[in-house]
Amino acid sequence: MSPFLSHTFSVYSMEVINKIIQKVELPVEFVHRYIRHCMNGARSEQKNLKGRSVRMVAFFINNLLDHGHLVTDGIMNEVY
Repeated sequence: MSPFLSHTFSVYSMEVINKIIQKVELPVEFVHRYIRHCMNGARSEQKNLKGRSVRMVAFFINNLLDHGHLVTDGIMNEVY
């Protein structure tokens, strides 16, 4: 799964990871690292694409939370 962390952020990679998470339980560490990777990728997007990217990352995180695929214990320490 590490290739997803080493490649450039894209909405398509988030879609793939989202589909994988729906079928297979991924390690919590990977999920948290992937979310950070997406947040950093959205932050570094060009101005005209940034809004869409941020919305897609937010949608991705919301979807993980809704389906119980994101463990939130201790995650606030990682955000700050």
